[in-house]
Amino acid sequence: MIVVRLTTAALALAWCGLVCGQGPLFAEAEQGAARPRPYVSALVGNDFATLATAGSLEAIPGNTFTSFGNVDASILNGGGAVGLAVPRPVGQLRMEIEGRGRGSFTGPTYLTQNGPGTEITLPLQVKLHDGWSALTNFWRDVFVTDTLGLYLGGGFGAGGYRYQVQGGDALLPVSGPVVGNDTITTFAWQAGTGIIWDVSDCITLDLGYRFFSYGPGSTPLTSDNGAGISYLGNTSSSLSASEVLFTVRIYEPFRSLVR
Repeated sequence: MIVVRLTTAALALAWCGLVCGQGPLFAEAEQGAARPRPYVSALVGNDFATLATAGSLEAIPGNTFTSFGNVDASILNGGGAVGLAVPRPVGQLRMEIEGRGRGSFTGPTYLTQNGPGTEITLPLQVKLHDGWSALTNFWRDVFVTDTLGLYLGGGFGAGGYRYQVQGGDALLPVSGPVVGNDTITTFAWQAGTGIIWDVSDCITLDLGYRFFSYGPGSTPLTSDNGAGISYLGNTSSSLSASEVLFTVRIYEPFRSLVR
């Protein structure tokens, strides 16, 4: 998957060279600089993510099951966006639709079982994978020189991931391994800033920071001793991340094909 993302970015740069490297196009871009321009982007970066878990429920009378713990991880992410850039004083406003995927990670959390005269903490192993997001973003670009600038903005939309839990045996009044497996779909949002470099009239590179977050999701935990499945309660999960992203943006990528 990583190779595919990096290859996509490389192909985007190659396409830029074919489309934007022709002299007449630069002149046309200058003449039409005041008009809105469509663009496509390829993104690749890294998430410094934190998965937080919580939840407490007396699913079995007299026994309370409480999940807790955080998992920190560094995971790759990548994707693309399509948008429209509208000229504004000293820069432009960009409106886009962005889709990204995220890598997987595992880590330890815990489940506490409180019963009559009993308090036991069970270690759990959680896995988050198949992460995705689809956001509508708004970015304001402000240029400080002819080729360098800053951007600021954010976006919102939907996202999700696959969440799995595996643990040791629960104690009386239930027994058997603790498990959970669910697909989470929830609200997602981001905000960020970064540095822009206009390589040419139709190629832009930027390096940026974003804070990204999923809304909370809920996964049921059960224990199966072979004779039946006992419901222990739901564990909630939420993921937030500080992200570093590198983006290649191509304006009017198919213009040479319609000339």
